[in-house]
Amino acid sequence: MAGFSGWATDGTGFRLPDAPGLGEAFGWHGNQHDRVPSTRLLLSFDVLNEVVASARFHTRHISESVVAQRYIERLPKDVVTVYDRGYASHIIPCLHLLHGTHCVIRMPVDRSLAVRAFVAGGKRQAIVTERFGVKARLALRELGVAEVPSVSPSLTGSCACCCPRGRWRFC
Repeated sequence: MAGFSGWATDGTGFRLPDAPGLGEAFGWHGNQHDRVPSTRLLLSFDVLNEVVASARFHTRHISESVVAQRYIERLPKDVVTVYDRGYASHIIPCLHLLHGTHCVIRMPVDRSLAVRAFVAGGKRQAIVTERFGVKARLALRELGVAEVPSVSPSLTGSCACCCPRGRWRFC
């Protein structure tokens, strides 16, 4: 899309030094052998300019999807943020729409009956409207959305596109 930058956004976790207090402050990563202090990072990478556009550290006690949701209102209006399937929900596209920003989310086809029907129908594009679930409505209220509609405005009027390997996205 002309005039837009593309940011790929995803999260990762990594080990912290074994120093007093770090595990209690940031969280622990454990396996069958050991427990080590660790933290998470939500990173937005400007794919056109090949630079890190944003980096947000957070504890292991909060998911990267929730951190991303809290940051959407601060995104530039000329950026299309691309999320992987770990961010699949109605909340993220709704927040993007409410704040005037743009996103694409890679999602498994089996997440939605409407999308399954779209893929089975063989069309290249369609308007998809879905109802918000109870969890999505509560999460949007917690994020300060005063009036949560019953139908997701982020999906109404959006173009659902079939992608390779049975995935879909909104554009």
